[in-house]
Amino acid sequence: MMIAARMLVLTTLLAANISWAAPQDRVPGVALVKLSAGLDAADALRDIEARTGFRLVEQRPSLLGWSIYDVSLPGQPALDEARTLDAVHAIAQDPAVRDATDNRWYRAYAVPNDPGFDQMWHLDVINAAAAWDITTGTSAQRVGVVDTGTIRTHEELAARDVNGYDFIDNANQAADGNGRDAEYFDSGDGADCGFGFQGDSFHGTHVAGTILAEANNGDGIAGLNWAAGLVTVRALGRCGGNLVDIMEGSAWLAGASINGVPNLPVEDRVSVMNLSLGGPGGCSGFEQDTIDFINGQNVMFVAAAGNDAGPVGSPGNCSGVITVAAHGPGASRPLSSFSNFGTSVEIVAPGGDQLSNQNQGVLSALGPGNSDYAWYQGTSMAAPHVTGAISLMQAINPNLTRADINGLLAGTGVPCNGCDTKVSLQLDALLAATLDTVGGVVPEPEPVPEPEPTPIGDDGFEPNNAFNGAPLIGCGQTEDLVLAGGDIDWFRVDVGAGNDITVTIDGADQDFDLYLTTGGTNDDVIGGSQTPTGQESVSLTAPADILGIAVQPWEAAAGAYSLSVACDTAVTEPEPTPGEPEPTPGEPEPSPAEPEPDPGVVDGPPDLGAPLPGGPTAPADDDKDPGAPPGDVGPADDAPESNAAGDAQLNGGCAQADASSVGGLLGLLLFARRRRRR
Repeated sequence: MMIAARMLVLTTLLAANISWAAPQDRVPGVALVKLSAGLDAADALRDIEARTGFRLVEQRPSLLGWSIYDVSLPGQPALDEARTLDAVHAIAQDPAVRDATDNRWYRAYAVPNDPGFDQMWHLDVINAAAAWDITTGTSAQRVGVVDTGTIRTHEELAARDVNGYDFIDNANQAADGNGRDAEYFDSGDGADCGFGFQGDSFHGTHVAGTILAEANNGDGIAGLNWAAGLVTVRALGRCGGNLVDIMEGSAWLAGASINGVPNLPVEDRVSVMNLSLGGPGGCSGFEQDTIDFINGQNVMFVAAAGNDAGPVGSPGNCSGVITVAAHGPGASRPLSSFSNFGTSVEIVAPGGDQLSNQNQGVLSALGPGNSDYAWYQGTSMAAPHVTGAISLMQAINPNLTRADINGLLAGTGVPCNGCDTKVSLQLDALLAATLDTVGGVVPEPEPVPEPEPTPIGDDGFEPNNAFNGAPLIGCGQTEDLVLAGGDIDWFRVDVGAGNDITVTIDGADQDFDLYLTTGGTNDDVIGGSQTPTGQESVSLTAPADILGIAVQPWEAAAGAYSLSVACDTAVTEPEPTPGEPEPTPGEPEPSPAEPEPDPGVVDGPPDLGAPLPGGPTAPADDDKDPGAPPGDVGPADDAPESNAAGDAQLNGGCAQADASSVGGLLGLLLFARRRRRR
């Protein structure tokens, strides 16, 4: 459902010829200083410089004994914001100084201008606007969502999308034509799951939108964390997803190595993850082991309680999970009629209860369009409120443990009608209490280190997805490289026509293929090696000066490999030895022996234009209509949760939209078709 109201915000530049960037946190090179009583100011300033190295030049006196000073390090460049804070800290410790502070940069209080914010009762009831005056998150943070994938191009999520992976192993379940791969776009989960056709839910997009939809941009809605990056695990497809895909994807978010999946870079490993999914029954040993690993990385695992109006399902009933039940609108925050509940619930949060109209659900982003929105209800909608809250707590104090977080959630919550001793989320009080854990001051964010230059080969050649413009690699050169799933690495080598060349790759345990070409089309392939081992080699005599080298993964193969190029100059035929008879004119020269075929070279050029070849569980909650049976349901087309025998069901919300899919991978001009592996 589209938000009815749209707002166009126009910004007028009063002086178009003036270019100025506001400070982030403080005015650089300026300090407020209050000298100790009874000192001569000129002498005190000389002494401060001698002891600290920082020179203070008074701009003007302020009030109550404070003065404004320019601060510098003589002979050094002007101080930036971080070095200004260092200077203030040093100056404040000097015996001639009574107190000192930086000239902090303040902004208007954070009430976002997104037109949909007025319709988000669920953010109002937790006092989100007051909480944002404490923090709106940081861009260095990463939040994980394990769900149906996301509409990565949605206006609310495009800027938040930093990484992800499709962990659905079964191509039919995935509904995107293949199994596990690097494309985690939500291609839809609509199917007949045993209770009539369930439309595409785009459940993961709705969940992610509550956590970190683009805020304060004059459009759409607002998420809880305005800055963090989203790392998506697509683990739910048609009718849900299976335990292995879900738990492996969850562990991957915390840094686990998963066979056949590229490791998540350290900078994109998450501090909190959301699983708005679940199924009936107790916690399995596999789930518990996985959750224990995740907790061992100090990553918070947040799960929905479920929508059966009964006991909490798994993984919400596992140990070490922050489990969330749902409450509806209203001053008393009544427990939602569908919400599971029990002792394993840590906190209750807004999940909606559409007893009279859909607006009593939770408003968030949807699909398949890039600007779609809808009201959903369910504990799936409650859990991301808590995930977003925890991410804001971690922005204030990244060292909080799970015990710390649970204690703060319980200690700052407010009563919830029908929730026994459990309390409901109150975000402003929660962040204020978190602020007390760091002495009442939001800590300075750790400086982001300058990235080390990317080593040649470790993606240092990217983008190199086509023959034209591919980087040159020299004869005798060996490079350590990285190949992403579905990518093709292209290089060119100036070998010289008539010279011999041998190119080898070592893909370790990854199945990579190797081709030599004279251009970028199928007709240009002059040799290839396609064994399942990833140990490939092609030797031939160059028919042209410049040859192309293409390295292609088979199916979902991805990872590190090495590439080596060896060239031999063609040997000039020696002059005939005097005395030897010249060949008789017209007499044919003997034909050289036909070489044995290279077993690693395919018969004929591959088709470089063809695409790569490539038990469910479901979201614990969806939107329910009044009178709908227990389980997740969409805003208007409700359906009970499916629970086929042997599969833990994680049902997704039913959206009022057709499936959306993205065909093909952009930017790849070459696709190799492989023979079928037996």
